[in-house]
Amino acid sequence: MATGAMPKDLQDHIPVLADQGMKNLVGSPARGISMQYLQKAMPAGGVIVFADEGLENMANATYGVFIHNHTDETKQGTCANAARLTTQITITGPTAADVLDIVIVGQVDGQLGA
Repeated sequence: MATGAMPKDLQDHIPVLADQGMKNLVGSPARGISMQYLQKAMPAGGVIVFADEGLENMANATYGVFIHNHTDETKQGTCANAARLTTQITITGPTAADVLDIVIVGQVDGQLGA
């Protein structure tokens, strides 16, 4: 819990953040948890390959995928556990070309774990 009376941005303590245009970082309760974000039109087969989208591969298949469909809110996307591979995900539900926000939370390849 914060005890100081004056709010501060992490960029004030870690100069490289300011160089990269980031004021703060997203925290996690444990080591080895990262977040990746992508906005993309739903591909015809539902397969999204991380490397093709500029995302990092995951360290294992134990990670969360959160999907929001901007185009048709009645057809939200899902990604079954079996469809979560270290290099890609397969989304079902939305129609091809629906605009999706995709958030992936878990350990990326090469990241130190807990």
